[in-house]
Amino acid sequence: MMVAGQVRLMGAESWAVEIRRCMTVISEDGCELGIVAAVCRDCHKENVFAVLLGRLPVTADYRLIPIALIDHVSADAVHLRISAESAQELAQHEAG
Repeated sequence: MMVAGQVRLMGAESWAVEIRRCMTVISEDGCELGIVAAVCRDCHKENVFAVLLGRLPVTADYRLIPIALIDHVSADAVHLRISAESAQELAQHEAG
């Protein structure tokens, strides 16, 4: 887990975008889902594979957002390709 990381999104030709802790996460239907709690990296390849969604007020329910579900990143928000309803079905992160 990292506080920030560079990711190459689907459709992005030759540039990467930075995702940072505390950025707002927004569904495709415009609902604010929470914040980026962490950026998840593969230990071996050091590739970012997911973003950890945290909810405010802080709860113990963290959800993994695969990079493929990110549509775009603005200055202070991560915009998803899924609805707020679909976001409820994201896999829970289990510490371990």
